Amino acid sequence: MGIRDYVEDAAALLLIEWPQKGEPVIPCADLRLQLVVDDDETTRHLTIAAGSAQGAAALRLLSQSGLKFAHTSHAGSAHE
Repeated sequence: MGIRDYVEDAAALLLIEWPQKGEPVIPCADLRLQLVVDDDETTRHLTIAAGSAQGAAALRLLSQSGLKFAHTSHAGSAHE
């Protein structure tokens, strides 16, 4: 299978580092994830931001799932 096969599969979950290298084959992200190491060098902070309507819907489902995380409504971001 090639990357186009995965991109065209609506059920596929693609986690792509440096997606700009796959342009124009790779579509815009539904979710953007950013992982930041805290000053103590052991704590990690994950930011999830919606990049599309599908991403916003996924964030809403995540917030309703019962998982423990802090959610901010600006730009559809979730912080953990």
